[in-house]
Amino acid sequence: MRYLLQTDILPTLLEDAHVSILTQEDPASIQQVCDTTDIEFCEISTDRSAAYFQSSRIQRYLAFIRLCTLGKAISTAEIWWERARADARINGAGFRTTLIHGILRCFIRIARRSRTVRRSMLALEARQYTPTFHVDALKRLNPDLVVTTSLGTFDYDQYVMRAAHKLGIPVAAVILSWDNTTTRGYPGAAIDHVIAWTETMKRELIDLHDISEEKVFVGGIAHFDKYYQSASAYDRTDFFRKNNLDPNKRLIVFATKSPNAYPYNPNIVEALADACEDGRLPEDVQILVRVHPLHFKFKQGEPVYAELLDLYRTLDERHDCLCFNMPKIGSDKIDYVMEKNEIGFLSDLLRSADVLVNIFSTLNIEGAIFDIPLVNICFEGERPMYDFTKKSRFGISSDFREDHNQRIARSGGTQIVYNQQDMVTAVDNYLLNQKQDRSGREKIRQSETGPNGGNAGIMIGHDLIAFAQNSVSKVRLPGQPPIAAERIARQ
Repeated sequence: MRYLLQTDILPTLLEDAHVSILTQEDPASIQQVCDTTDIEFCEISTDRSAAYFQSSRIQRYLAFIRLCTLGKAISTAEIWWERARADARINGAGFRTTLIHGILRCFIRIARRSRTVRRSMLALEARQYTPTFHVDALKRLNPDLVVTTSLGTFDYDQYVMRAAHKLGIPVAAVILSWDNTTTRGYPGAAIDHVIAWTETMKRELIDLHDISEEKVFVGGIAHFDKYYQSASAYDRTDFFRKNNLDPNKRLIVFATKSPNAYPYNPNIVEALADACEDGRLPEDVQILVRVHPLHFKFKQGEPVYAELLDLYRTLDERHDCLCFNMPKIGSDKIDYVMEKNEIGFLSDLLRSADVLVNIFSTLNIEGAIFDIPLVNICFEGERPMYDFTKKSRFGISSDFREDHNQRIARSGGTQIVYNQQDMVTAVDNYLLNQKQDRSGREKIRQSETGPNGGNAGIMIGHDLIAFAQNSVSKVRLPGQPPIAAERIARQ
């Protein structure tokens, strides 16, 4: 949702179109993070969509086959299969589950080898699994174009996309994140137009998702626009003082990983802090810990990671070299949407950083834009510092093997570390020589940031308007603008 509503995409659309939002979230909460009230909302119950999905075992099997299937053999699709099998073993899978997995494995192998099978599977799902309540919602909105932020691979984008095609409404997808074309499996519905980040992503859409080249527009990255715009208002000393940092010290930024995927964030924080205090890192450094927004996830009104956040506070009190930065969440009901000015803060933070430590995140690209030395963590702690039930899918080594992360590794623009001491050494070396691996970071910028830096949101908005106008199949009254109906997907 943030990608569409908190970038220049939305105001560009509103210049020439009426925008309606078909959402699974609370409309009032979405309105909190928008700069305009000139939007129509239509809400669809997540519970109702989930119940529809769970009502058919065959539908769930088909979705799983798609998750593990792409048009070419790549590591990431196989990793999903490995994670599913490992989870089944941990949960004590019996003969029946093993047999079902064997059958699904056969279908996955067939689908990977045959475009005809993949397209037939997609047609079958569209025909058999399109909820009437999604069709009814689109009838009420009567849009000329439906815009999603996935290829029908986010819950439950596929339903509104299928409903749109059933009603003869074209569908455009604005890809949300750099890994979505390799980590989310095969599309859940047919797509008429796709906006990619980069030429690399365009090639993935063609080769892995059977989307023809003429349907793909490479628009750039809308939520990176701020990074390319004037920094005349930035003042390092002022920024440091506002965020309880010492302007006379250098800054190491550690960006935590989502806590449901990596339970060792506190271990990394403590290891870096100990290195500052025992002399393995220079005296004139401090560490800012950027806490991942999903730390603030709620379930039934209760914070899921309250114990972890308390642990961060304890670490902050224990180590003078630490400073924790908590993102400002834009709504009290939608835990993954940050306030719009957060991107401005992140821009200033990256301008201020001397070294960026992260765990295979998009920040590798953002850091490369600012030519910040990058350290990527590829190890786990002996045990989490808080109560956490570990599942097989959380192994960081499998993240490292995913195709989008391998591109970063092959660039030579980052130091990948496999234990705590290597991490400290890599950070120290970068502090000594920030030019190290600069040519690799330039490779990341060239291959992963796309065109239209600073204006991507505007270009994407104009492209959607043009596509909507070219796709209108019904006569409108003079002066009546096209309607862009957006399906807002969970990020």
